[in-house]
Amino acid sequence: MPLIIADLLTPVGLAFWLCDDGSRAHYGVLLHTDSYTLDEVTLLINVLKSKFSLDCRFQLKRPGQWNIVIPNRELMKLQSLVSQYMHSTMLYKIGM
Repeated sequence: MPLIIADLLTPVGLAFWLCDDGSRAHYGVLLHTDSYTLDEVTLLINVLKSKFSLDCRFQLKRPGQWNIVIPNRELMKLQSLVSQYMHSTMLYKIGM
């Protein structure tokens, strides 16, 4: 992952990421980052916080595999940020 990911990630890119590797859980939206290291996941969380003001956290999926959790309290912010770029069949992933 490039260290300049903050410069590269846009709302459109986040929408595509959600369509591909996102899922809905009862407690929020998950970004499946199974193949990333904890340092890379932490970098991505920091980018989501600083660039999009999304309060997220990581969650251990299984040893050495992490998910990014965007909690339900952030759903309206996430929806307004990415819904216009997502196909209607994918909106369920962000609770719409």
